[in-house]
Amino acid sequence: MFLPASLRSLALHSAQRLRGVRGTDHIQEVLYVELWMLHALFGQDEERLTAFYGWFRVSLVVSAVPGCGVLVFIIGSPLYQYVSKFLIVAMSFQLRIRRNRARTWTRQLLNSARAWRHSG
Repeated sequence: MFLPASLRSLALHSAQRLRGVRGTDHIQEVLYVELWMLHALFGQDEERLTAFYGWFRVSLVVSAVPGCGVLVFIIGSPLYQYVSKFLIVAMSFQLRIRRNRARTWTRQLLNSARAWRHSG
């Protein structure tokens, strides 16, 4: 979600490389997203990347960081960059909450099954 300090220099380097992209007059917003969230956030065929452009006229450039996750560069007008950033962060938090709840539920189910097996 938020960019770890260790990835800031990589993000700055990548942002400088993206300066040649049309429409990058504004400061780019950069988000860090864990790799497992990528499919859930942007869809199987990245249809939501196109939807963000249609809704907010922002382009999302996804750049993989080997072994870490994904950097998402948001290119467009500043207001819609912040709206897009807020939306992606909110969706990421919801994914994290659902994942944690599923793990807790699975752990409780396994513990109750083990307890039932040992008592019978």
